[in-house]
Amino acid sequence: IEKIDVGFIIKGILHPITYVNKIIIYGDNNLELWNVVTKYKVYDFSHLIKGRIYNIAPSPKVDVIAISVEKSILLFNLKTA
Repeated sequence: IEKIDVGFIIKGILHPITYVNKIIIYGDNNLELWNVVTKYKVYDFSHLIKGRIYNIAPSPKVDVIAISVEKSILLFNLKTA
């Protein structure tokens, strides 16, 4: 078993479709893309999200996820963020 230390309490993990060896890890105020093979943080989206993250979900559209934040839902493009 391999371990990745992200530095925050993890609420959930999502594997976006077509993303090889990459996962989205999120906590209350954190949203990060990680490469699970190299254990390298590819990108930190946290500065783009205003408010507490409650949940994330995949989309049938490539590169897009839905993020539940406080009183709204964001459709978030991982490539153009």
